[in-house]
Amino acid sequence: MRDYAKVAPTFWTGETGKKIRMLGRDAQVVALYLITCPGSNWIGLYYLPLPTLCHEVGISREAALGILRKFAEIDFAYYDPDREQAWVPGTAKFQIAEQLKPTDKRILGIVKDLKAHSETTFGADFYRRYKKAFCLPEMKVLASPLDGPPKPVAEAVAVAEAEAVAETEEIGAVRRPSPPSAQAEVPKTGETAVEAAKAKPDAKRGGKPNDYLPLPLEVEAEGPKAESSVEAPNPKAKPGPEILFDIYDQENKQLPQVKARSHDRMAKCRTRINQAVSDGCLEAYLRDFRAAVEKAQSTPFLCGDNDRGWRASFDWLVENHTNVYKVLEGRYDSVRHGGPNGGDKAVNQPGRNPRSGPKYDPRKAREMAGL
Repeated sequence: MRDYAKVAPTFWTGETGKKIRMLGRDAQVVALYLITCPGSNWIGLYYLPLPTLCHEVGISREAALGILRKFAEIDFAYYDPDREQAWVPGTAKFQIAEQLKPTDKRILGIVKDLKAHSETTFGADFYRRYKKAFCLPEMKVLASPLDGPPKPVAEAVAVAEAEAVAETEEIGAVRRPSPPSAQAEVPKTGETAVEAAKAKPDAKRGGKPNDYLPLPLEVEAEGPKAESSVEAPNPKAKPGPEILFDIYDQENKQLPQVKARSHDRMAKCRTRINQAVSDGCLEAYLRDFRAAVEKAQSTPFLCGDNDRGWRASFDWLVENHTNVYKVLEGRYDSVRHGGPNGGDKAVNQPGRNPRSGPKYDPRKAREMAGL
């Protein structure tokens, strides 16, 4: 997490700032959050779960998606709900510089942060936009053909609206009429609204299919209830990495608190979940993780009752797939000294060499050898 972020006065008075102002006060707050939130970085391309944005800004999911869709229309910011990835294209220009010299050491840091997103569409767009200005080296930034293009923000909005309409119809309410813009975009027979919107060229991106700009809302159908043109999310889908944060926050009362859901922590959580899925025991692992957090708080050694004051933390629990089960198996129930593996060893503890011992004295060695 950064210590600070730059916000130029033109955020309020510039051309883009005026467009954001026209979208309302909530849009201004969300825009400022995207620039300065704990998970943001200097290149403006970072991981951002939508529930985190809604919680820290104080708006609903539907309102957040609607604002993000409008940001895409004015080319201020883009959001991919599937990858939970946000990109504010102008951030790098204001946080770093408009141009860098080839000898600038900041280029190495930019490349390092960009590599984490090199297989995404946003990463590819960032590279194309700033390659010349930042003197970036040749990089493989094409999106993986197995992943496909990112789902637009507007498609997620359409899913939310389709669910709301279905719920309203179930209780016998009258379906609301579609706005004029939606009625004008009636798709051809056999073609869904999503497919029709993706087929339209985007002038801002050189005639390429529009991946980010909004799709038309669902068109009003006459007669019986029309099937939604957007497939509803699968309730049995694999949970995101934030579920381990949620479990830890719910059960933790004595262990160190998690202050930031950083990219590194998210990556470790995703590794733990993927391994549990591959082993076919995801539900069991989530139960065991909750039980381990509870048991760790009743284990004196894991709560700091040791000669170093070390305490088990969220990072330690997700560091590997075995620490959780070491806690549940009682590995630390009777330990009082040393690191988390017992004895005098200091595993995962910085500042100490576990192999350190008495200093070698050549004179004493010769005496002991009888020389």
